[in-house]
Amino acid sequence: MKNNITNSITWNGQKVTFTWIPTAEVEKYQPIRNVVGICLNDNQEVLICRETEEEGWKLPGGRPENSETPIETLERELMEEVDVKVGNIKAIGTQRVDFPNNPKQLEGDLFYQVRYFCKIEKILPQTIDPDTSVLYDRKFIPITELNNYLKWGEIGDNIVIRALEIDNKK
Repeated sequence: MKNNITNSITWNGQKVTFTWIPTAEVEKYQPIRNVVGICLNDNQEVLICRETEEEGWKLPGGRPENSETPIETLERELMEEVDVKVGNIKAIGTQRVDFPNNPKQLEGDLFYQVRYFCKIEKILPQTIDPDTSVLYDRKFIPITELNNYLKWGEIGDNIVIRALEIDNKK
């Protein structure tokens, strides 16, 4: 697996650069502004969700609140958005985001997004997200199709490879 893959996009007329850093030591990269989970079931299917059709599918997760650790953030967000309990949580890596003139000033121009692998232990009846008052759509897809939904390019391919390596070690 490659280290430090870099990809740039133009978002709302501004260049954003993503640098993938495969590491288990995700907490040393600060500030962390986003935490998501590659949540697998026993059939190597990954759980994806969406708030609205217009927004499209994404991995469940969100922003750390107060002094939460990234794992605490992940567990809370998985309950709020998709109502699942997970175990075997392992860091896949972090993504550095360089976003000069970021319109979300509280995020800053440089921040990190953490990616975790986890196994779904229990799927609960869905409830409305207390943060957004939305009932998310949720579905499972084969993990090999994840990048077709997320469009993360080479970085997404590497995240899938790493998640499968972890899952196959059971």
